[in-house]
Amino acid sequence: MRIGIIIVMHEEMSVGKHDWYRKTEWSITDEEQFFARLSRSRRDDTRCQYLRIQALYLANKQPEVALRLLSMYSESCVGQFDCAEAFSQQSVLFFRLGQTREALLSIKRALEHEESQSWVKTDAYLTYTEMVILGEIESEYDSALKLLLKSAGRPFFPVQHFRWNATVALLLDARGKHDEAVKHARLAFEAAGIEASVLRYHRTLGLVGEDQIPLLERLSKFTQA
Repeated sequence: MRIGIIIVMHEEMSVGKHDWYRKTEWSITDEEQFFARLSRSRRDDTRCQYLRIQALYLANKQPEVALRLLSMYSESCVGQFDCAEAFSQQSVLFFRLGQTREALLSIKRALEHEESQSWVKTDAYLTYTEMVILGEIESEYDSALKLLLKSAGRPFFPVQHFRWNATVALLLDARGKHDEAVKHARLAFEAAGIEASVLRYHRTLGLVGEDQIPLLERLSKFTQA
C-alpha cells in the first residue's frame, strides 16, 4: 500500500459497541433504532459511512434493505471518500438480483468517482470486469480488457491477482487469443491455490473464497484437454 493513497477495503465482520450499524438482521424495530442513532450523528461523512457499513452487513440476508440504504447514501453522500466503494457495493447487489442494467450503471459511477478521487483505490475495476464476464455483456468486453491492462500493477492480495488474471484470461479467450488466455488462467489458478496472505499478522486476509466460485467455474474450460 502506497503512502498517501487511501485503500478502501470492506469492513471486517467484528462485533462490539458499534453493533447498532452492523446489524445482520433487520426488523421494523431495528430500522427505527438505526435511524434514531443515525440522526444523532453530527458529521455528514460519519452518517454516510454508517449507511454504507450497515448495507454491507445486510447484503447477503436482506439485499433489498441494503439497496435502500445505499440509495439513501447515493442521494446525500456523493463526494465522500468512500463513494466508489458504496456504488460498487450497490452494483454487486443489483447484479445478484438480476438487474444487470442498474448494476452496470452503478459500477460505472464507482469508477467515475474513483477517477475523480485519485487518492482512493478500490476493487471497482475488478468488480466491473468480473460483472462483464459473468453477465456476458459482450458490448463491454473491449472496455473491460482495456481497463484491466491499464490496472495491471494494482492487484496485491491473492484474490485480487486471481480476479485480475481470471477475467483477463476469459476476455482474451473471447477475442480468440487462446494461448495468451491460457497463461493468465494458469496464474489465476495459482492465486486461487494460495493458502496464506502476504500480510504476516492477517494470514487469511485477501484469499480466494466461495464468492469466487462462479469465476472459477468459468475458468474450468482451461482445464479441459
